[in-house]
Amino acid sequence: MKSIAGTVDQRTGFQLIMAPLCSKGTTVIISTLLLMLDTVPSVLLGGYKKVDVNDKAVRKYADYAVDELNAEMNNYHYFKRSKILEASYQVVNGLNYYLKIELSPTTCVKSGEPPVSLETCQLLKNSAEKPQICKVHIWVRLWLNQWTMTDYQCTVEEN
Repeated sequence: MKSIAGTVDQRTGFQLIMAPLCSKGTTVIISTLLLMLDTVPSVLLGGYKKVDVNDKAVRKYADYAVDELNAEMNNYHYFKRSKILEASYQVVNGLNYYLKIELSPTTCVKSGEPPVSLETCQLLKNSAEKPQICKVHIWVRLWLNQWTMTDYQCTVEEN
């Protein structure tokens, strides 16, 4: 029997092993790491995957984030979402959504009763309060019908 010969695949850099398959000398090339490199997904497992900013779930979680941010932030006016700038998700024990949202101040003031819906509040023009860009992380566990904003960072938008 012939000894096993090794060579390096120039495309992948993996060590390939050529070994006799049968007595007639038929050989098979076996990769030491992967047999079908072209089937490996281009997305890193556990990494974030981009989502359309107009996706129904993205809009739902963005609206939830705005409600949470209005409760957290110490602003005179309520803010509402003017744009969703970026959206992506990561599969974990559930889903982690990363959203980058533009928030703008509204005519609704935080003193007194909160508005029934932010939809009734008009965007405030020429306000001392400037639009903000907020990056939020939302952990979603669909089987529990539960989502939580786990982290956020807002910065004032500079024109």
